[in-house]
Amino acid sequence: MWEVSGFRLVENPQSHALGFGQVLPSTVNAINRRYKTAFTRQQILDSPDASVQVTLRAPEVAYDRKKTTLGAP
Repeated sequence: MWEVSGFRLVENPQSHALGFGQVLPSTVNAINRRYKTAFTRQQILDSPDASVQVTLRAPEVAYDRKKTTLGAP
């Protein structure tokens, strides 16, 4: 998190990645679907807790997406 955001709750103006972990909006949508949450862009930018929760869930969602794309077990 330090490397990508410097622990600042910011949005990348080019990629629109959000929060401490610089999570892409499409990943936030996938997290909301998978975990039945309702994280919003504004929550991630305003709440350190929401930003950390989204950042911690992002790798699992990305791994599942990659596994499905590659057809791996």
